[in-house]
Amino acid sequence: MNKKKDKTFDCLEFKYKAQERIYNEIKNLSPDDEKAYFNRKVKEGSFSNFVGFVTSIESEKTDKLFYLNLNK
Repeated sequence: MNKKKDKTFDCLEFKYKAQERIYNEIKNLSPDDEKAYFNRKVKEGSFSNFVGFVTSIESEKTDKLFYLNLNK
């Protein structure tokens, strides 16, 4: 039988809070400022050696981001 374990970390709650924080930080930015925001976050982030920079934003608000990987 499977016993339900007590959660110590709620992944979905963490994800939703992160998305809400990002949304609140970018909701009033122009597309160019939004692109600069994501590029800054990528450059400062712990995975900066593995991802590229945002090169364009297809829609008004990040429905699709296009990345250029400069690390190859």
